Amino acid sequence: MNIYEKGEYLEKNPDWHESDSLWKSGHILALMDENKISPDSICEVGCGAGAILAHLSRAMRPGTRLIGYDISADAIAKCQKYKNPDLNFVHGDFFKMNSTYFDVVMAIDVAEHVEDYMGFIRKIRECGDYKVFHFPLELSVNKTARKNALISSRQRLGHLHYFSKETALATLKDCNHEIIDYCYTNSLDAPDQPIMTRLCRPIIKLNFWVNQDFAARLWGGYSLIVLTR
Repeated sequence: MNIYEKGEYLEKNPDWHESDSLWKSGHILALMDENKISPDSICEVGCGAGAILAHLSRAMRPGTRLIGYDISADAIAKCQKYKNPDLNFVHGDFFKMNSTYFDVVMAIDVAEHVEDYMGFIRKIRECGDYKVFHFPLELSVNKTARKNALISSRQRLGHLHYFSKETALATLKDCNHEIIDYCYTNSLDAPDQPIMTRLCRPIIKLNFWVNQDFAARLWGGYSLIVLTR
């Protein structure tokens, strides 16, 4: 049993990050729109509480089929309120249970949790036309300079791997993904940020306006959303 299957993750993260789902789904929709992707089917591997798919379902044209998989019964229980005729959720291992090929397969903040993250990313490549990944960029000066910051991510969130923009893109290339598009996403705008983050937000955003890569490496608080094929 792991932390996702025995209640430990739910205890440490009671809302299972539902509060972050609106801004994440907005970036996913913008990425698909920018690249003129109008899917008939979307799958999210490691769907958590299901709220990202719920937001996407409301934005998709009627008849678009959406499905989420998660190994945690706690997560799937939270998903049930979002089910509708076009949106369903499955408890179990996606790679063992699924035989469908999708227009879009998503792994949103999942790779950092998976022990064999490169094997996971390689297998996803075979499951759909387009893939959408979202990586938290925790290898920043701000975070690595603080003694317990990465350990906190490991203990509270179950993060086993830590990415920068460069290592995230290199990992996808090493796993034979063709990178179509990517951009930073700003978790500083997500709800429930610590008081110090809210106070520093104007300075960080100004730095980001001047030089995106430098601000992400220095301050952290950014993630990378990537579209691959």
